[in-house]
Amino acid sequence: MRIKNKTPRQKRKIRIRKKIYGTPDTPRVAVFKSNKNIYAQAINDIEGKTIAEASSLNKKFNGDSTTAIVAKEVGLLLGEELNTSGISRIVFDRGGYVYHGQVKALAEGIREKGIKF
Repeated sequence: MRIKNKTPRQKRKIRIRKKIYGTPDTPRVAVFKSNKNIYAQAINDIEGKTIAEASSLNKKFNGDSTTAIVAKEVGLLLGEELNTSGISRIVFDRGGYVYHGQVKALAEGIREKGIKF
């Protein structure tokens, strides 16, 4: 389905997705933000499967509002899941969002667990 009148974020997302893709060895970590939550998942684009996922909907956060602190914790959770899956390298897909604030904190949380971009 074609969407008319795409928002600037949708245009950036399409432009980014043309250039990056995930493989079984280096999955793509896709980020999505809503007004209340932040979500991240590691995707193998060749098979179309999600390898690992983490979000602020986890019971650990008890409905805390999404801030950079919560986003970093989500990144730490995802990094932990990737380590248990035996993955050490990823491709980061910021989803058209500016690499600042919550997106940057999420990426830093993943890096703290030893995952390379």
